[in-house]
Amino acid sequence: MQEKELFIKAALGYDAGINSGDHKKANKFHKELMKLKATMDSEKIEHLCLDLLNDDNDSIRLWAATFMFDVNIDTATKVLSELANRNCIAGLTAKLLLDAKQKGLV
Repeated sequence: MQEKELFIKAALGYDAGINSGDHKKANKFHKELMKLKATMDSEKIEHLCLDLLNDDNDSIRLWAATFMFDVNIDTATKVLSELANRNCIAGLTAKLLLDAKQKGLV
């Protein structure tokens, strides 16, 4: 499976786990996302995520912006700000990430 397919599968799996309250499932997919990110350099992350930042799915956009945080903070912040206005788990997570950034925690 290619990186993009792995990313999408894990982002959607994480979202399904969180939304259903199945934290074991969410943790499994979170681990897969972190493992994938650890294998990628900045150039690969940017290549993978730039397209996904415009995906229709909020969770995919959230994870793409999260991956981009260390690569292109301005682009990541723009997407997170858009998501923060949404009334969903991804929106709440985006708000928390932006708050942590403002406080210098990330």
